[in-house]
Amino acid sequence: MKTILRKTFKNEEIILDNQTVYVNCTFIKPHFFYAGGDAQLVNCNLQEPTVTFTGEAVKVLAFMHMMGIMGPGAPPVPPAIAQQPEGAGIH
Repeated sequence: MKTILRKTFKNEEIILDNQTVYVNCTFIKPHFFYAGGDAQLVNCNLQEPTVTFTGEAVKVLAFMHMMGIMGPGAPPVPPAIAQQPEGAGIH
């Protein structure tokens, strides 16, 4: 597992997975890609983040919408969820 310490990321795309731990990092307007793994952001500062859900995370998001447990301002479920092949997403 890779650990990144005290780094500043600005306007970058970051893949959150179980391979990298971010510790005491600053993210300024990052765009995260999250597929449902064990993402680790430890004591990090997030400023205006955005997230794209991929892979298994999309399925969880769709389930939460279906159950009516997503509140106002929740991210929309991508329209291609029904066509998304098994294992699709960023790895």
